[in-house]
Amino acid sequence: MKDPHRRPSGSPVRVAINAWATAIPTPGRTPGHTVYDEHGDGDVHLLVWGDTVHVPALQFTCPKVPWEFDTDQSRARAARVALTATGYALHHLAPPLD
Repeated sequence: MKDPHRRPSGSPVRVAINAWATAIPTPGRTPGHTVYDEHGDGDVHLLVWGDTVHVPALQFTCPKVPWEFDTDQSRARAARVALTATGYALHHLAPPLD
């Protein structure tokens, strides 16, 4: 079955709400789970992602770790991996220490 929240490439479909806010569907945590990217001038972003990460000390460094309350652990895991990568790319998160 085709997923309406994903492009053929597998990346989530972003929906512009207005000039400064974008909704990013992140299915897997709960039905309808959405992350919001609030952005300003230049590279200023605020990712509002609610309860995407449950145990920050663990899941920021290991986003593939599932949570028992995720309705679809595989999709929730993929969303966490993509969002932490976005956080690193936007310099909101420091890369994990080796």
